Amino acid sequence: MDVKSKYQKIFKDCISIMEKYDIDTTFIKQDLNQIPNFRVTTPIIGGFSTGKSSMINAILGKKLLSVNITPETSIPTEIFYGDNNVTLINGDNKKSVDIDEFKEIDLSINDVDLIKIQYENEFLKKIKDVVIVDMPGFDSGIELHNKAIDKYLPKSLAYIITFSADDPTVKESIVNFLKELKLYDMPVYIVITKCDKVTENQLQNEIKLHIKKSVENLLNINNVKIACVKSKKDRNTNEVEEFLLEIQQKSDEIFEKEYSNKIRKYISEIETYINNRLKKNDFSIEQLEEEQKDLENKLQKTQQKLSRERQNFDGQLQKCIEAIRRKIEADLSASSSFMETAILNGNDISDKVNMIVRKAVTTGIKTEFEPKLQKYLRHVADIIDVNTLVDTTVEVNQVEVATENMVKDIVLKAIPVVIATIGGVLAGPIGAVIGGALSVIVETIFGQKQEERKRSLARQKVQEAIPQISSQAIEQVEKELRLYVQEINTEIEADLNKKIEITNKAIEDIKIEKRNKKTDKEQTVAELKADLKEVGDILNEIR
Repeated sequence: MDVKSKYQKIFKDCISIMEKYDIDTTFIKQDLNQIPNFRVTTPIIGGFSTGKSSMINAILGKKLLSVNITPETSIPTEIFYGDNNVTLINGDNKKSVDIDEFKEIDLSINDVDLIKIQYENEFLKKIKDVVIVDMPGFDSGIELHNKAIDKYLPKSLAYIITFSADDPTVKESIVNFLKELKLYDMPVYIVITKCDKVTENQLQNEIKLHIKKSVENLLNINNVKIACVKSKKDRNTNEVEEFLLEIQQKSDEIFEKEYSNKIRKYISEIETYINNRLKKNDFSIEQLEEEQKDLENKLQKTQQKLSRERQNFDGQLQKCIEAIRRKIEADLSASSSFMETAILNGNDISDKVNMIVRKAVTTGIKTEFEPKLQKYLRHVADIIDVNTLVDTTVEVNQVEVATENMVKDIVLKAIPVVIATIGGVLAGPIGAVIGGALSVIVETIFGQKQEERKRSLARQKVQEAIPQISSQAIEQVEKELRLYVQEINTEIEADLNKKIEITNKAIEDIKIEKRNKKTDKEQTVAELKADLKEVGDILNEIR
């Protein structure tokens, strides 16, 4: 039984028990329905004409992707195992076409944003939880860089970077991309294409060593894995396929980690309910009502503590935002000389400013926001003491592990969304600031004859633009971070209320039984114990 089938059975078993006791199954059913859709992405990145599409066609054993592309016809394409169907996506519009028809269609980035190809193929079946993403050539500029990070990072286990053997230069666009991947500790595989275009000696002793050293230095890692693929004859893709099989294996581990945490939450609900039924079964109606009053008091006290903790974290968040603002300004100031020279040479500085701001924001969120968020959630976990508010055998250390995983998951998903928003602002308001500053500089300084005067004016205008750019960027950072914190707090409140609701339901059900004299008490207790053992066995299975 594969890991997905295993967890589908576990979820169905838990749903059966929850329905037996009329415990709400809305969310567990939603999680169950999402199991077949769980996939991780593997974007394949490289410059134009590095042979990405040809390599993917070789892996598939069929020429599905066009290899005669231009920047205008190069569209991000997702390929995964399925029923031989192609979906063309443009904004909210989707169009399905037959896979053979797709090969005859001329497409443009003006008409299609994304292509999704489901293809029934033996190798894709082996990596059925992996989506291969053929990204357009990375020479297209900063917008593609943003898309490769912002859209795919939260769902990716690794990136594959391609270099052509006949042009193994690690270009600035790839350097910047690798530097940003480093911030996320994202695994990278390297593929050298068109290996038959050079001699074996050049490939092994010059090209591979050069690329390996460059990438390892940029990522600060050792032993990056490198595969080689020929351009036409004997195009063996076994090494690349090994990379993808390795990613599939890791995807099973990620799936199990994610869904074991989900099912623990539902098991905790079931155990809380059953344990309360068993332990309070001999209580009188009056005692049960006292328990409910005590539960309400505990809830109020817990909510008060959480409110104070939220207020404290809000102050910490503001400090974090100010630190990120200072980081943006410092990094822009450190590059001001470069920007001055670029402007004097008539070059566009938008891409450079974009990269500086993205890196500053990403670094700031990871060094300032992430540690504060971890501390906050640990405090919240201590306040919501599972041994006080609920009755479950899910151990405290498991709750702590789940909290740590939650933090990592939140941060990994939050940062790309925040950065994506920043990217939009850079193209909009900040882009206008940059463009406005540039036009003023051009207007002012190019009428000047003295080079020193031109340099001085360029410096002045860059220094004036830096605070404006920083303000626009930090406004979006604050908006997105506060939105994420609000979502986290809403989820915490909902989980707390659910724990209390489950315990209260158990007490109410006991009261109903006591009023119903026909209930077979011994049989009810036996069923409760049997179900408790069943969820305990499930818990042991996923530990």
